[in-house]
Amino acid sequence: MLRSVPVGIASNFEQTLDLLAEMRSVNLAPDVIVYNAAIRACEKCEQWQHAFCPLAETRSVTVLPNVITYNAVISASEICQQGQQALRLLADTRSIHLEPNVFTYNAAISAYEKCEQWQLALGLQAEMRNVIFANKCYPLQCCNQCLKEVQAMAAGTQPAGRHTKR
Repeated sequence: MLRSVPVGIASNFEQTLDLLAEMRSVNLAPDVIVYNAAIRACEKCEQWQHAFCPLAETRSVTVLPNVITYNAVISASEICQQGQQALRLLADTRSIHLEPNVFTYNAAISAYEKCEQWQLALGLQAEMRNVIFANKCYPLQCCNQCLKEVQAMAAGTQPAGRHTKR
């Protein structure tokens, strides 16, 4: 009997992944929203490796991951300071013809920031500006503030109003 705990409300990532497996065992086909919730549970528990399981599973069933799916896995990688994983996932979005959005880039940039790979963060920020903002009109205030912070960190200075935990 399938438990009545919603996937996104499971208390930990193991319970969430168990519920996902239980859904399949009773022939319920999870949709992309269920997979995204499972990935988010892994992210919240800082289990970036486990976030790849639901992502890989979407590829083996008839569920197509969307940019939100990738954003969740990139964010899980970012939280656990896995900059290279975040960059690989960003490349994956392009290879399957998904358009990375501001959230995708921000999570990847943040992963590099946490790994103190400032030049790579700056490169992604420039790419984001070229890709996302080239043909669209978005307010750039937040983006420009992020750029100033990353440039200050790359220069070895502390941005105004920001305190880093060490």
